[in-house]
Amino acid sequence: MRAVALTHTERFTFTADVPVATAFETVERDVSYAWGTYAQGAYFFSATAAFETFYATLTGASPAPAVDFSQFRVVACVDDDRPTSGYDAEIVGLVNTGGTVYDVTVRLTEPDGAAAAVVTKPYHIVKVAIE
Repeated sequence: MRAVALTHTERFTFTADVPVATAFETVERDVSYAWGTYAQGAYFFSATAAFETFYATLTGASPAPAVDFSQFRVVACVDDDRPTSGYDAEIVGLVNTGGTVYDVTVRLTEPDGAAAAVVTKPYHIVKVAIE
C-alpha cells in the first residue's frame, strides 16, 4: 500500500504599502536548510534591500531573484522547520480583505514516502503587480 501525502492549508494576513493585484507569479519555490530563521507565516516586501536581507537569511544565497519594485511587490510564505525532506509550501490564493489588507492561503504538504533525515523549511515567494 502506498502512503498518501497529508495536505492542509493555512491562511495568513499581511498589510501592503499600496494596493496590489491578487494574481501572482512565482519567483521561487523551494526548501531552505537554514532552519530556525523565520517563523511560519507570510512576509511582505516593498523594497529591494529588505527582500535581499530576507532571501539571504532564508536561503544562504545572494543575490535574491530580481524584482522591479517600481512595478511589483513580493509576498513570501514560509513554513515551520520540518524534520525531513519532502515537505512543500505553495501559495494557492491571495484575497484582498479591504484596503491594503490581504489574506494569503498556503497549501502545506507532507512527504508521501521515505524522506531524508534533514531539517528543512519549505517556502514559496511570489510577486504581485501594484494596482
